[in-house]
Amino acid sequence: MSDAADAAGLVSEVVHELQTPLAAIAGAVGALRDPAASVDASTRARLLGVIADAVGQLQALVDDLLLAGRLGAGRLPLEIAPCDAAAVADAVAAAAGAHLPAGIELAVGAPPGLPAVAADPERLRQVLANLVSNAVAHADRNVRLTLAASGGHVRISVSDDGPGVPPGSRERIFEPFERGPSAYPGTGLGLSLARGLAVAMGGTLTLDDAAGPGATFTVALPAASGRS
Repeated sequence: MSDAADAAGLVSEVVHELQTPLAAIAGAVGALRDPAASVDASTRARLLGVIADAVGQLQALVDDLLLAGRLGAGRLPLEIAPCDAAAVADAVAAAAGAHLPAGIELAVGAPPGLPAVAADPERLRQVLANLVSNAVAHADRNVRLTLAASGGHVRISVSDDGPGVPPGSRERIFEPFERGPSAYPGTGLGLSLARGLAVAMGGTLTLDDAAGPGATFTVALPAASGRS
């Protein structure tokens, strides 16, 4: 596909992503401004909530697009340093746990003595947050973060017990705006950005091969010591 076609496709996807929150804002504002409508306090609060949620969606899309542009241009500043991957995973799990859907359980497993990882702590947090958000959206009941050291790397796996990813979609789900077979609300950039950030930090992000339901995404980053 040509660069022009790629650009046109990206613009089309961005426009599509903008339509839903903009329509929600327009509808809520129209209702609030309608002189013929009787808007009580409860309805007003609900409409303002709709506007706030839609603005949040727009801000998330803008932030993701800016990050994608910086990654694509190789202009994303990184501060690589030894950091505690287990502590980052615990923080991500705690933040996600504050608003888990009913019936979803989230756990973290890390062995003692796990070596420090060479990474930008904030970007690692963003990678894991995107993976956990994706897993929670698709899980039936369980999401798990598992950390391990192997071959001079620290591996952080995020697993869910949802429907899994069909073979034909295994690489496509890392493309921008691709949500896979079970679409859910979001920008569709999470997995693409997570892989881009992992690669920028000298690592990888892969979808593990596994039989049965569920999906496991694994981030592998160099151990800070270079040994495990």
